[in-house]
Amino acid sequence: HGRALFVDLHGHVGDQIELGYSLTGTNLRTLANGNDITNLIAKSTMVNYMTKRSPAIFQGMIMGDAAFGTLLENEGIPAMPSKQKKAPLSGVSFFSGGYISDRYGAVAYPGVYGFQMECHPSIRNAERSAFVKTFAKLIMQYLENTTF
Repeated sequence: HGRALFVDLHGHVGDQIELGYSLTGTNLRTLANGNDITNLIAKSTMVNYMTKRSPAIFQGMIMGDAAFGTLLENEGIPAMPSKQKKAPLSGVSFFSGGYISDRYGAVAYPGVYGFQMECHPSIRNAERSAFVKTFAKLIMQYLENTTF
């Protein structure tokens, strides 16, 4: 179909889902202030999605109404970045992504965009069944919001 959304799903010991777009906590704080958007697009896993879009929508895709983290937060699932939690505080660790997101979210793979998800233990254990249903619903909603 000429496009693909990747979600690289992992687990961590934190208390929220952390969405890695190959943007560090410092990058997210910069983006939250509306600064350096063009450079942040170029280093993010959304670079291919943004190729035919105005840079003005990038901040919203990461931490606005259209952001996957915001969709999770709206369902009562703590997530960052999101409209509710744009960036970690300075000095607080944050999973920005890893090999898969850096490789497949790059310009070498046109039409591919996405993020790494670091899920907290309750989602991986006791709440797994409910989370999977919510995740499936939200991925469909996100795909509708991010059509090429």
